[in-house]
Amino acid sequence: MLSSASGHHQQGAASLEFALLLYPLLILLLGIIEFGWYFTHRIVLVNAVSAGARAGIKTETLQDAEQAAVTVTRRAYWFGAIPNIKVEAEDGPPRLLTIVVPPFQFQPLTGFLPAGMLPRRLAAKAVLAFP
Repeated sequence: MLSSASGHHQQGAASLEFALLLYPLLILLLGIIEFGWYFTHRIVLVNAVSAGARAGIKTETLQDAEQAAVTVTRRAYWFGAIPNIKVEAEDGPPRLLTIVVPPFQFQPLTGFLPAGMLPRRLAAKAVLAFP
């Protein structure tokens, strides 16, 4: 009889340990997921701005460069709409194309982490020279 009673207490101890560790493990897991989601958005935005700048450089006129840069940047950011894209083309030696996406609100995946733990805004910039 003593062996079955001590086995019952061991099951209760394991349940208590699991309950105590569940919350920190969930915070760790959701933190990893949220940071991964943020960095995925960041990488896609930076690549979209770079692709827009490369597309703008391939055009012949400055107006075509600005239009191509905005179009390609919007298409390449496949997570959603970019609210504002600023394109500046300078016609002087060297001819420069600058694409700036001002900071805009990033939508977290779970919203579980407190506001100070994860950046809430995304921004990007690319500067390339015309050939």
